[in-house]
Amino acid sequence: MTDVFELHIIELPKLEKFISKNEKKEEKLMLWAKFLLNPDSMEEEEMKENKDIKKAKEELDKMRQDEYEERIAELMEKKIMDDKAREAYVYEEGYDKGVAEGIEQGIEQGIENGRKIATMKIAKTMLESGEKIENIMKITGLTKEEIEEI
Repeated sequence: MTDVFELHIIELPKLEKFISKNEKKEEKLMLWAKFLLNPDSMEEEEMKENKDIKKAKEELDKMRQDEYEERIAELMEKKIMDDKAREAYVYEEGYDKGVAEGIEQGIEQGIENGRKIATMKIAKTMLESGEKIENIMKITGLTKEEIEEI
């Protein structure tokens, strides 16, 4: 464009064909193109040849590190917020208390069912041994109907 400013437009996918020519005149442009295609593939020697590319690579690494650290900070902040939200839900909804009460009720129901089953077995054994229904009712606390169902 001018003596001071040059503009090069390159279609990067077509660059491989151009790289194979490897003309000395275009060597600086080729290094930049290689950097743009895959900055991590740049070798130390190539970056020594062009201090601007080396500086660009350092800046890119610095930006990547900043992005990485920023992402870690975001994830840590999200975890803290999630933990606080979970704690608020537990306390507002009485979740811990409700769970404890549910477990207690389940245990009580299990014990009661176990007693009922044991009482029914005792009543059955008494019936099989010829005991009178009135006596079984007194001993087990079962009703006449429950004993007759056995």
